Amino acid sequence: MSTSSEDTSTTAPTDDKPESSEVASTPEADSTPEAFLSGQHTVPRPSLFGAETFSVAGFLMLATTLFATELIAIFSRWVLTPSISESDAPSVVVQGSLTGSAVLAGLAVICAAIALFRAGTTTRAWARQLASATILAGILCVILAVLTFVLMPTPVYPNP
Repeated sequence: MSTSSEDTSTTAPTDDKPESSEVASTPEADSTPEAFLSGQHTVPRPSLFGAETFSVAGFLMLATTLFATELIAIFSRWVLTPSISESDAPSVVVQGSLTGSAVLAGLAVICAAIALFRAGTTTRAWARQLASATILAGILCVILAVLTFVLMPTPVYPNP
């Protein structure tokens, strides 16, 4: 390439075709595992029963258990209290509330585990992180419920 003002010839090709012979990527090529390994963005496949759905469902079930605070209140009242008299024994309603919290926390763990099993290369990172956090917190809630159920005094049944 000359910098002279008298030189009017060009060395660049005059046609508009690209120099490389690569074929333009198609949407099908972007969703293949090779596209993921080469660092290309993959198009997420929307699914009604995908990992994201189960992840959010598990989180909502666990949030219901945690925000209701029944599990923590029952644990602190019936397990952490040093002495409980016979007249202060828990009722069947308390035991039912404890069982309901444990079942809902268990279902949250199951939904989050399904989300992690359904996760693939196109699953968004937030769905995996939310499912993992739901599993950890849900297992702690289930352990707390089982511990409370075992350590709680025998409930008083109403007289018929």
